Amino acid sequence: MLLLLDLDNTLIDRDGAFRQWAEQIVAEHGAGALELEALIQADAGGYSPRLVVAEQAKASLDLPESLDVIVEQMKAGVVDLTRCYEGVLTELTLAKYNGARLVIVTNGSSTQQRSKIARSGLDAVVDAIVVSEEVRSKKPSAAIFEHALEHRVGAEAVWMVGDNPAVDIAGARAVGIATGWVGHTKKWAEPWEPDIVGETTVDVLREVRAWQP
Repeated sequence: MLLLLDLDNTLIDRDGAFRQWAEQIVAEHGAGALELEALIQADAGGYSPRLVVAEQAKASLDLPESLDVIVEQMKAGVVDLTRCYEGVLTELTLAKYNGARLVIVTNGSSTQQRSKIARSGLDAVVDAIVVSEEVRSKKPSAAIFEHALEHRVGAEAVWMVGDNPAVDIAGARAVGIATGWVGHTKKWAEPWEPDIVGETTVDVLREVRAWQP
């Protein structure tokens, strides 16, 4: 089995790390809940450009640093606070023990994504890492999945596990890859269904691991 894995908000709690960083910087500058919520809204789950978030932080907290410095502080803060969801490393280790090849497929910059992978301990477990900046293609494009499929090495079954319906699930489904969606607190809203739906990453990984052809 080849198991393709999204990184942010699938293997690691990226939104949780950003919230912790935002809480710290808001507290340091004597601001409160309104400023915190503004930062979280500007972040948009990591999909907003970092300069947009930095502009919001500078304006709402009256920061003296330049936007470029704020961006670097934000990136470093998120990396430092990055952790895997509980049970994820154990499930990945079990999947690997049972013969699965594990490949992280993630959108983002090489430095930032690889730093988060190292900080969380995932680099010691996975077999390969495919980062959009490095392959010049991002999910949901077929090209990035084709790069990941180069690690198939004879595996008959291929799965993609992710949290984003359009980027992870629809993208993988379009190239014929079986899909497992991590919903967290959300409900699936598309007219079509992934192969597996779970509330947590561990739920989905367990179902994938138990899958039989």
